[in-house]
Amino acid sequence: MTLVLCSDHGTPVPTGDRGAYDTVGVAGLCSDPSTLLRAGVANPEALILHAGEFDLGFVQGAIRKAGVDPLGVPVIALANIPTEPELRTVGAGLVDRRRAFPGAGPENAKLSWPELISRRKLFALKVPQYIAAPSIDSSLCTAGHGCRLCVESCPTQALTPADGAISYSVEACVSCGICVTTCPTGATVNPAATPGQVAAQIAAMVVSADERIGVRFHCRGAQPRVFGDSWYPIEVPCTGMLTVGWLLAPLLLGVAAVSVDPCADSGCPLGNDNRLQQRQSAAAAICDELDLGQDRVRFAGQGPLPDPIGVVPTAAVGAMRDTDVFLALTHMAPISDVSIETSVGAVGVVSLDEESCTVCEQCTTVCPPGALKVNRTDGAIEISFDATLCVGCSMCVATCPEIDKEAITLHRRFDSGELAVGRHAVRTESTEMCEKCGNPIAPSAMLERIRSMLGPEHAGTVDLIGRRCISCR
Repeated sequence: MTLVLCSDHGTPVPTGDRGAYDTVGVAGLCSDPSTLLRAGVANPEALILHAGEFDLGFVQGAIRKAGVDPLGVPVIALANIPTEPELRTVGAGLVDRRRAFPGAGPENAKLSWPELISRRKLFALKVPQYIAAPSIDSSLCTAGHGCRLCVESCPTQALTPADGAISYSVEACVSCGICVTTCPTGATVNPAATPGQVAAQIAAMVVSADERIGVRFHCRGAQPRVFGDSWYPIEVPCTGMLTVGWLLAPLLLGVAAVSVDPCADSGCPLGNDNRLQQRQSAAAAICDELDLGQDRVRFAGQGPLPDPIGVVPTAAVGAMRDTDVFLALTHMAPISDVSIETSVGAVGVVSLDEESCTVCEQCTTVCPPGALKVNRTDGAIEISFDATLCVGCSMCVATCPEIDKEAITLHRRFDSGELAVGRHAVRTESTEMCEKCGNPIAPSAMLERIRSMLGPEHAGTVDLIGRRCISCR
């Protein structure tokens, strides 16, 4: 297990942090990646190279020859020569990110031809690079119930619904990661940029650093920035994939502040900066409401760092879902009882009207993350709601047959009270039972709705429907 650095230009080679890994400096590594093998490195966990002096395709080829999947090996490009403590901190993060790599399959390798190559390789043949493409776990996907959130969010139309599933075009995909952070069930995964990897990287840097640190999210294709002022880079496929939860999660891990680079800095043609800035603004507003400071989450800015708010175990951050991260922050903040309206957070509070809801269960059948569920007991039916699972997709509203009567309402807000309650009943109704076999027929509210629709001229039919189930009529 080894962190490898190109030792050219006087780059210091720090010792492995806390003895958790080996560090090796290899002269000429940027210009000739084959020196990796000649140096006897059998298991490179992460590489630190110099910006503009290496070609990623050649580097990935050397990593493959070492018997390691290059999709799982983080590579950082230095725009300047950091100090030894800075390299130790960034190295600790890269190594722990590598160790959290879940593994990838052939379906996750997307071929990419570089538009530019370094001056050293200007007259050499271009070598393709591989970037990690997402994959969809059909056992977790709820497309069969009508979920289309990933399809609607994809900026390149690489995802399309087909026969109750999602068809994925790896050719059209640019691996931006937006579908990954949009999916409400965790069915879509990019194995090179999971919440677990990013959390592990951040937590390791916080432990390794001698002082408070800030982290700066940047796109895969962004130009490296100069190290300094205790700010450290975190690479993601595209900053447009960052959610409110991803932006706030580093604060739970001991980071003092978070900055995010514009997508445009990488020359990305997707134009995700408006999406990104909305989420950054929402994350900053949450910090402000919780009295954590107005400058905790910044857009394209670094500067002085405040004191960290605290640290929770990495496992507590989980999948960096908006609701989980927000609720964890309320436990650490001076102010914990807040309700914040949002248009971009993956959160919602659902209520069912006692008068107009017929308890038909339609809302429970389409809810992708299972925030709405039904529970039946003898003579009663209950619909429950868990705000910690709701992503505010509004599919429940769209499918409600009594929507014109406002039987169901969805409010997009971060509500600490609702989130703290967890699962609770939002509608309970008695169930009519069959007089012959004793099985349930339908909720009383639904039968009453049928009576009002059919009118007195169909009283006999309504009476039969209310006394016997379909099998006994």
